[in-house]
Amino acid sequence: MKTIFFSIILAVLFSVTNLYAGEPEPKVFTNVEPTEWGTLKEYTYFDNSGLQAVKKEVCSYDKSDKLFNKTIYRWDSDFGWINFQQYTYEYNNNGLVAKIVRADWNKKSKSWSANVKEFIHTYNSAGELVAIK
Repeated sequence: MKTIFFSIILAVLFSVTNLYAGEPEPKVFTNVEPTEWGTLKEYTYFDNSGLQAVKKEVCSYDKSDKLFNKTIYRWDSDFGWINFQQYTYEYNNNGLVAKIVRADWNKKSKSWSANVKEFIHTYNSAGELVAIK
């Protein structure tokens, strides 16, 4: 009886261990810099080894801690940080996100694309998000 109980405990222990033995989370390093207009937060993501940079997000917040701009960069071992996407955030009178504008980096023109994608946020009277168009 003790052998069966011990075997069951070991089986459960190994199955739980296998659940967490999958792909480890990438490492993220954060830098927060207060500025005269708000806060600049930089998040640098590394691969699972922690040795190779993968992407970087630079987020700009105003003095009321509302995100108003996020730029995403991809790491290129030959060229360093390459622009990838830029998000601009607009808020309504209630302080809720009204619109997010995404621009992709155009490699040929080496500028942000004029062909942007807009995400309009719609809220009900209780201030709950009901749609993103």
